[in-house]
Amino acid sequence: MQSRLIRLTTRRLLPALAALVALAAVACSSAASTAPAPTPVPPGPASGEIKPILATTVLRVGTQRVAFLLVSTEALIKAPEATVTSVFLGNGEGEGERKQAAFHLWPYEVRGAYSTPLTFDRPGPWRLDITVEDGAGPVATQLAIEVAEKTGIPEIGAIPPLSPNKTLYTVERLEELTTDYTPDPDLYQLTIAEALITGRPTVIVFATPAFCTSPTCGP
Repeated sequence: MQSRLIRLTTRRLLPALAALVALAAVACSSAASTAPAPTPVPPGPASGEIKPILATTVLRVGTQRVAFLLVSTEALIKAPEATVTSVFLGNGEGEGERKQAAFHLWPYEVRGAYSTPLTFDRPGPWRLDITVEDGAGPVATQLAIEVAEKTGIPEIGAIPPLSPNKTLYTVERLEELTTDYTPDPDLYQLTIAEALITGRPTVIVFATPAFCTSPTCGP
């Protein structure tokens, strides 16, 4: 009698257990399908290759200075010159111009970048074909860029926005204006608008002194 009860109880429990297993499988499958995919890590240069890094991130139609860095698996490329060819990739695809980009060292002569003026005659996708001599011989790489019709950056020769920014006289403490550890109060007495109407040569700097801890930041 007891053996029969056990068999009956097991027989009744089996469908319930099967249903629970099925639900668990569905839940695991659903969790796996909704789990966020891992963020892909940008690949670095492979052995014997170089990777370009665009330094001039806002490009527009016309002539402007284009700057970029070249790195290998070992170090920053510091060859004196690199050959740059611009190629338009939109409708009417074709080569633009070929220039020699000169290498310029930054302060402390640790790092630097290549730069050259390039002319973009239309907006859209472009590519820079770059060749540089790197020890054993010439090495080539490509850099995809996007050229806009216009940007919000003032052109050379244009009047900057007459900004009524905060000054030494509109805040209680100088620390509200700058992150510099030893700020010079004379640099915070005029608004940009006031400086521009003086007619005197003016340099306006946007910087974060407390966070610029290397030669690649700021200069």
